[in-house]
Amino acid sequence: MRLLILPIIFLSSGAVASVFYKPLDVNAYKVISPSVIEFQIQSSEYSGASVTMQITNVDFRGLSASSCEDLQEPHCERLSQYLDGSSVKIKLQEYNQSTQMFVGDVFINGDKLSHTMIKQGWYKFDYKQSRGKHLVLMQKNAMCKGLGIWAGKSTSLDTICN
Repeated sequence: MRLLILPIIFLSSGAVASVFYKPLDVNAYKVISPSVIEFQIQSSEYSGASVTMQITNVDFRGLSASSCEDLQEPHCERLSQYLDGSSVKIKLQEYNQSTQMFVGDVFINGDKLSHTMIKQGWYKFDYKQSRGKHLVLMQKNAMCKGLGIWAGKSTSLDTICN
């Protein structure tokens, strides 16, 4: 009995694992909220499959619950415009059972979407998820340049930037 179960376990885990940690091309997307995007995978292996991904390392300040149904939300519109006409790839890292969403990286023209959001000052980095020095430096750079949410706040940032 053990000999039969062992190969089945390896085959099933191998089949599931083949979708994780490898770049997947995307041919369509739908912005669900500023922090959640549904992607349709472009691949003969996963033809027509769609995955819902949560963007990580970004503090959405309560916007993650807001819906993008009508795209009147400026955060949703900005994200949709950024994705339009771009080369999009995703790399799945794990599946969150409680949210029923995948977690991983979204690459837009080769750059991580979460990094772009922080570098352009769209949002702060989420220190509860990650304390990576690179994220702190990206945010500091955006702050010092007065980008996005940091625009017009230079007087309070003088000590950090100088």
